[in-house]
Amino acid sequence: MLLSLIYFLLPNLLLAKTSDIQPKENLNTSEQVRFLTLDSDVLKKRLSITPFSHQEKPTINFPLPNGGNIEVTAKKIKIWEKEQSHSQFWEVQSTDSANKSHGVINSTALGIHAMLVLPNKEIILLKPASLPSENNYMVQTRKSIPLSKRFEEVLYQNKKTNKPSIISRSTQQRVNYQGITEYRLAVAATGEFTEFFDSVELAQASIANMISHVNVIYERDLGIRFILVDNTNIIFEHPGEGFTADASLTELGEQNGKILVEHIGAENFDMGHVISFGQNIGGLAYIGGACNPDPAIKASGASRTYDPMSGAFDIDYLGHEMGHQVGATHTFNSNEGLCAGTRTPETAVEPGSGNSIMSYAGLCGIDNTRESSLSVFHIVSIEQIKQHLQQYQSCGTVVANDTNTPPNIESFDNYIIVDAGQPFTLHAQATDSDNDEISYSWDQVDAGTASHTGNDYGDNAIFQIMDPTTASQRTFPAYTVYNRDIHFRLVVRDGNGAMSTEDVTVTVVNGKDLPNTTTAKASGGGHISVGFFFLLFFLSACKLRIKEIKEAKLH
Repeated sequence: MLLSLIYFLLPNLLLAKTSDIQPKENLNTSEQVRFLTLDSDVLKKRLSITPFSHQEKPTINFPLPNGGNIEVTAKKIKIWEKEQSHSQFWEVQSTDSANKSHGVINSTALGIHAMLVLPNKEIILLKPASLPSENNYMVQTRKSIPLSKRFEEVLYQNKKTNKPSIISRSTQQRVNYQGITEYRLAVAATGEFTEFFDSVELAQASIANMISHVNVIYERDLGIRFILVDNTNIIFEHPGEGFTADASLTELGEQNGKILVEHIGAENFDMGHVISFGQNIGGLAYIGGACNPDPAIKASGASRTYDPMSGAFDIDYLGHEMGHQVGATHTFNSNEGLCAGTRTPETAVEPGSGNSIMSYAGLCGIDNTRESSLSVFHIVSIEQIKQHLQQYQSCGTVVANDTNTPPNIESFDNYIIVDAGQPFTLHAQATDSDNDEISYSWDQVDAGTASHTGNDYGDNAIFQIMDPTTASQRTFPAYTVYNRDIHFRLVVRDGNGAMSTEDVTVTVVNGKDLPNTTTAKASGGGHISVGFFFLLFFLSACKLRIKEIKEAKLH
């Protein structure tokens, strides 16, 4: 059997006897980068028969950098408000429900581009190895792509930050899910950006690829899908056209509103952005500008890149700036490196540089916890965004999704007492009536004293956000030596935009100060583990007095 890296199947019918993609010899064999030869014409022809919606879908073997592949199905999706004849887009989902992967495949004037999020949340990118592609492609992990540490950001805000509450809740919260909401996005491009491609059509294709990547994460975490309005008239061919030549970020933000009103119309977009090309990465955003009736505010977003084809820019930087526009603020707690002067005290819930999309991963010097961000929003960012968009009920279009309901959290640890310097484990159990694969995360929500990574002042963030996982428990390492409360928010996602949350409190006490008696209260049946000696089941709202508690675990 020939080595097959990508092949296509109709039900019970193999379409290709030979491989459409073959490995090139004597090239990088690293598990993070792989070079391929792809017959893009054949691939596009086969993808073009992929149906919309719930019709039966063909199967594709998606190549991985390590030489393996993942079997996925493809479904045609909408990226443009008005369908573009020269570009098509497909959502892909793995056929293995126990190891869910999801992403997109795009066919544009730039060739084939694809992004796949693996079960471990690693991002895989497939793209041309060079332009023009000439059927030479590469597939690589996002983390294998270096990102510049030179970054500039300009932010505007004229209202109080939406600060998520850490007050304990008596009932679980299902985070405002009515279905996927589509927002009309107008994206302009400067002449410098278009010159990189030597073509308006190619610049337009690049923008569509970027937004399709952003949508994968926004749809999963926020239930948001951006639909591009026709932007042919706002992709400028030469520097100095439309926008000032070599415009600063501030100039881009100020000029974009006028340009979008003139060429698109204020009533024809919900959020605007402009993408530029330059030697340094940069971004500008009006925090909470999306859906604002003032076009100058809702269009105030800009991103600058030195490598529009990398794919790494899309989530770490473009997705970050767009996150500001829909209402999220920074989540890092460091004041080092580029974090200095840009920390948001009310939402500084991630230690050091932070790991999430709204963090400054890799930009905070000695406080870096990662070199690039995880492809996930912290729950405080999700709640900020939901709070902001709720103010504009007439903005966006809810796509009917009566078949999808949020997960139901059936049991969880809502309060435990632990000995300082000892590891502890949090548990939960949830179900999903739609049989979606659910994932769990425990996000710390303490916004306290600004601090270096590794320092505990008794009120600050100390535990990093991790990628959501199908494991229904997380063990936290021995860390704090302070008598303090640590607040978490349990987040259960269904992977399709719906989620449920519960609050969790961990009380840390020095061993010598452990109380002789403790009163614990739970809403719902569950159990308490006392020391490590016995397990006691109890009914809702029972009060228990227990001697020599070292851990109280409530479900």
